[in-house]
Amino acid sequence: MNLEKKILDYFGKLKNKEANLKKVVSAMEGDEFEVSNALRSLEGQGLVVSGDKDIFVLVDSSNLIPGTVYRNRRGRMMFRPDDRSVPLHHLTDKSTDYVNPGDYVLVKPVPEKKQKVQSRRRGVNQIGPEHTCEFFKTIRKRQSAVLGVVETARNGYKQLVTFGRNESRYVKLYKKDAIHLNEGQVLSIDNVITIPGTNDVFAEEVSEIGDIFNPEDDYQIIKSLYSIDDEFPEDAIKQSKSYSLVFDSSGRLDLRNEMLITIDPPDAKDFDDAASIKRTKNGFILGVHIADVSFYVPPESPVDICASTRGNTFYLSDKTVPMIPHELSSDLCSLRENEMRYTKTVNMEFDKYGNLLDYSIRRSIIKSARRFTYEEVQSLYDGVPAEKLGIVERMAQMLRDMRELALILRKRREENGSLNMRIKKYRAVVDENFDFVEMREDRQNLSNNVIEEFALAANSVVSKFLQDNNLPIVSRLHNLPSAEDITNLFIYLAELGYGGSRDIWRLHDVIRFAEGRDNEGHIMLALLRSLSQAEYASTPGKHFALNFDYYTHFTSPIRRYADLLVHQVLDDYFDGAMTQERFAFHQSRIDRALAAMNFQERQAERAERELSKIKVIRHLQDQVGLEHSGTVSGFGFGCIYVEIDDYGIDGFVPVNELRNKKALKNKFMAMFHTRRGITQYMVGDHVDVRFEKVSLVRREIELALL
Repeated sequence: MNLEKKILDYFGKLKNKEANLKKVVSAMEGDEFEVSNALRSLEGQGLVVSGDKDIFVLVDSSNLIPGTVYRNRRGRMMFRPDDRSVPLHHLTDKSTDYVNPGDYVLVKPVPEKKQKVQSRRRGVNQIGPEHTCEFFKTIRKRQSAVLGVVETARNGYKQLVTFGRNESRYVKLYKKDAIHLNEGQVLSIDNVITIPGTNDVFAEEVSEIGDIFNPEDDYQIIKSLYSIDDEFPEDAIKQSKSYSLVFDSSGRLDLRNEMLITIDPPDAKDFDDAASIKRTKNGFILGVHIADVSFYVPPESPVDICASTRGNTFYLSDKTVPMIPHELSSDLCSLRENEMRYTKTVNMEFDKYGNLLDYSIRRSIIKSARRFTYEEVQSLYDGVPAEKLGIVERMAQMLRDMRELALILRKRREENGSLNMRIKKYRAVVDENFDFVEMREDRQNLSNNVIEEFALAANSVVSKFLQDNNLPIVSRLHNLPSAEDITNLFIYLAELGYGGSRDIWRLHDVIRFAEGRDNEGHIMLALLRSLSQAEYASTPGKHFALNFDYYTHFTSPIRRYADLLVHQVLDDYFDGAMTQERFAFHQSRIDRALAAMNFQERQAERAERELSKIKVIRHLQDQVGLEHSGTVSGFGFGCIYVEIDDYGIDGFVPVNELRNKKALKNKFMAMFHTRRGITQYMVGDHVDVRFEKVSLVRREIELALL
């Protein structure tokens, strides 16, 4: 009997189907390294789930289901399975005593029962199954706060309009709590309860966070909503300040006399990657030099513990919240111009066709020759003379060589099926009073693409190195999209005139079809929504969108914890210290960090979007009645979502505007009965709208079609 089978049999005999790592090792009478690897393999197969404190729980696919608790519009506790092919479940009344919305739990299905289900078609009752489950175990408690904005309802009572999708949209306030509250105050809710026998949801134990109408409170609101920790404990600060500016080149590749440069946005505060290039007889030698953050942040140190909790740096319009203290992120680890810094260097030799011939990964020490902005480099690529930009010819030629190699690498990737999706990204710009100024599109030009291509190459090489040397790995996985999503995508594209290949491995044909079209950005968005989400894993796997067999994150250890973990693994390898015990140590740390890294990555994206949304809606409050242009971005229950041009956020056209009749073909196109008759709307359609209502309290923009 193999070890995995023995572990499953052991769990099956346990009353609660759970045990921590030490108990499993003891029961198996085996080596901790082997048992840990077996448990990780079982987790990858979905047979066990890891929780806090190294506890593992048996998952029987016919018995226990992992997922997230949320509260529906009627105030009832529901369960959303991880596997989206599994239907939503109601939680039993007894189970609701043990969970809160946002908790990640295991549940046990209870036998289906027949009940009357009210159809959306008025007056029609159908008989169907009600999927019900009961609570089994909490894997992870809710990790973000429940916040709401005070609103006066039509009946005069005050309620909270909540943020997020796990809680009820509207939560009532007890009269004693509401008496001194004003419209727009933002409250944190410690507990939400449903009154038995009703659908009434009330907030308990509320505390004030800020005022939605005051732009100075925006950051505090977002900080509370997404549990952003912007202060470091004393021991982490002490550690960050304990390092000297004395550098020792022994044991490192000395590149201080090599011409290396950084290319970053003009407002960048930390520079974690530099690049260099040399022409060879048959091609190029590319050097990618990454800040050696792990030299200053070893595993389990105070700064490492903080970084593991944060997961990544938060970039907000009001403020940047770094993953590691400023003393490191903006100073010792930042590859500043003309200052010595410790790095890890990936040297890659390519032929003239972009084939990787050889590579090496070494600890190094560098001195960046110059800090460039993307705009400066792009000006050179656009034909502005080097002397006019203050760039010496030798450095200008190096930048041209970088452009040449980047274009070769990009062409090779595309020929191999890699997807280069040009998705519009917006960033809210604010003034000194935190008021909205404009929504600025982050345009991707050739200078951005150069650094992106080099990072892709380095990340792929490091992933291959880790796997070839049987080292613990943090994979960046991107799974195949579902057949349903791809089918819906091609139905949508056919309506637009696409007649190309429908092969899932030739989605780059879709990108070529979209190039130059008025709705190119929204075709790209439809393609993106058809793909699965990338995530971190501790097992090797393919990256579908890039079509890479090997991929990890290595090039941004200042701002991503996944990259820092990879650097820490490499340190032990370079030191010759990767024993079985150290392997198990790193693997255990990676396994424990995976859920937090994936979660925090999503949190950072949501926080940035939510803050931008608040800023823009506050700015648009006085534009009710004005007309604007927009683009259809999606469909909801009884509405069309329209992205408002120049602002990068969605408003909605409600169902009553559309006469309450809709036939949803799929998530990219729908038929509506409107005042003009039957009309088909598709994602990417340009429309003219009028601002009907702009509510900062509800964070909604209601539109009317013109």
